Amino acid sequence: MGSGAVLLNKVLERRLRRADIRLILDTLCRDDQDTFLDELSDVLRKLITLTEVSTRLSESLSLDVLLSRLIEITTESLEAYRGTVFLHDKDTNELYSRAALGNLIQEIRIPIHQGIVGNVFVTGQPVNIDDAYADARFNPEMDKKTGYKTRNVLAVPIKTKDRQIVGVIQLLNKKSGSFSENDLLMLEAIGGQACAALQNAQTYEIVSRTRHEESMQFQQVGKERREEAQFFKFTREIFFELRMEALFKKITETTATLLAAERSVLYLHDDKANELWSMTTHESQTVRVRFPSHLGIAGSALITGEIVNIPDTAKLPSSIFPVDIEPGFPAHSVLCAPIKTSEGKVVGVIQVRNKKGGPFDRADESRLEIFAGYASIAIRNAELFEATLKSANYFESIFRTLPNGLLLMNANRTIEDCNDAASDILDLPKNRIVGSQVGDIFLGDSKCVTNAVERVVQSAKPEAGMYARLNLLEGRVVTLNLSVLPILADHDRIAGAILALDPLVTRGTYRTLQGYRNQNPPAYIPINSVISTGS
Repeated sequence: MGSGAVLLNKVLERRLRRADIRLILDTLCRDDQDTFLDELSDVLRKLITLTEVSTRLSESLSLDVLLSRLIEITTESLEAYRGTVFLHDKDTNELYSRAALGNLIQEIRIPIHQGIVGNVFVTGQPVNIDDAYADARFNPEMDKKTGYKTRNVLAVPIKTKDRQIVGVIQLLNKKSGSFSENDLLMLEAIGGQACAALQNAQTYEIVSRTRHEESMQFQQVGKERREEAQFFKFTREIFFELRMEALFKKITETTATLLAAERSVLYLHDDKANELWSMTTHESQTVRVRFPSHLGIAGSALITGEIVNIPDTAKLPSSIFPVDIEPGFPAHSVLCAPIKTSEGKVVGVIQVRNKKGGPFDRADESRLEIFAGYASIAIRNAELFEATLKSANYFESIFRTLPNGLLLMNANRTIEDCNDAASDILDLPKNRIVGSQVGDIFLGDSKCVTNAVERVVQSAKPEAGMYARLNLLEGRVVTLNLSVLPILADHDRIAGAILALDPLVTRGTYRTLQGYRNQNPPAYIPINSVISTGS
């Protein structure tokens, strides 16, 4: 690993401060600094792909839509001709996939131990097979049926945060050559990013199917029809709330309304502390309440994973009642439902108190259990959103604190953002830079910059090490070492470019660079030629 890669790892893993980064960069030669910028561009390209996975898969809860989108993203980003996503059906212990066939969706099912996909699922180990027909695990029957010739195969397991395997992503036939180790690592990252969304869609499909089957068993009339419509209206609304605090409020208000209860509380389980916690509002401020996860009525539902329905809390033993009922709010009847993930893990509890008109009945139990399934999806989405937001803020902080000046341009060559270092180097306020074209910033004989940007956007190839004396606004002159890096959204689409500025000399004073002592340098000269001359 080169010095640039080592430096990039330090920035990403240790979150170094600006002064720390400047100190490390000063120890590197120019080539290593350019390598660092190249690797930063590659990180940004991968981040764009992973962000696209998170964004596009969060837009739908339809499993068919998600499978299609995931195949599209993986085949495009890794340049494969075909791809398939297999998921595990725990009821039948099979792997299944779905593909569009005209206007119909065709489902394919295989035993969990069959073929390359089955081997990856059972062992949990990814495979990169350069010659499919030379591998004993490959089943050529599908090629015989379709007439398609499989050359090489890349397959990785889809794993949850708990390392449980829920499926497999398989790609066939790299468009040029063979799949690389970097392709395998990227496919694993995509699988990890997509796992939660796929599980959410599976859970949503199961819950929806269960609800549909129950609805078919009973004829809904009058009030029951209106309540049913209200139920789906409320459950759908919680899916689009991604802020955890607001989601808490929406879930509790919805359950209280649906079950005609006086109050509802949502508890989530903290695995590390082994506690249940909830958010409550006290004097217009949000307060978090915590207690050991085995205590109270909520603790009983969490530990057993079963519905707890207490018609009369006055009959509870004093040893049970209850750490989870607030003083000053008497609870006469309590209904608790565990919140479970698609793997069956209990991650929290919804508790409703005091049904108006009597105790909670079996219909209430069924309704709350179904709603808890929807709440599980909404909570997972909110957790993913918080994690994505933290990652985005972290990469934003890296961009802001890098000592090199950076100008981020879109595909139209318009500057969309710049860091503080770029503003300092160009001696211009940020609002004067952002929204401008490169030619608006670098004037006169400084067309070498706009030409370099144009070449990079057209070719998708970086240009590094350009030594240039540039004219700025109001007669200012700056001497810089320039690098232009492409930002790739996928293998054939340019998202923009990064212009990196490293000041050699500012405000008319010149400094020697690798023996280059000409006091009137030309407007543009490749840095490699300067170094090679030694003059």
